[in-house]
Amino acid sequence: MRLMKPTLVGALMALAMLALMHDRIMSGEVTLTSGAAAFVALHAGAVLLLASLVFFVPPARRFIRAHRPDLRHIGGILAGMVLAAGLAHTVMHGVA
Repeated sequence: MRLMKPTLVGALMALAMLALMHDRIMSGEVTLTSGAAAFVALHAGAVLLLASLVFFVPPARRFIRAHRPDLRHIGGILAGMVLAAGLAHTVMHGVA
């Protein structure tokens, strides 16, 4: 049960990103714009920043006391993201 919430949040985040970006990327009329590149880069940076809290900041010094992500928590989020995006992609485009 402890892993269900991060997995669900990761799945919802992946579907939201997919809904925002998929039409723009797949339209064929627009290549990757600087706005889309910034969107992806900022989200990747946010994930790396949160993951670095686990490795580089001791638990007693973390400024977010109510929410201390551990590897299991981040793994659940990433697993939810991969599963939801993979399932949505398979449903939209098929297996082949």
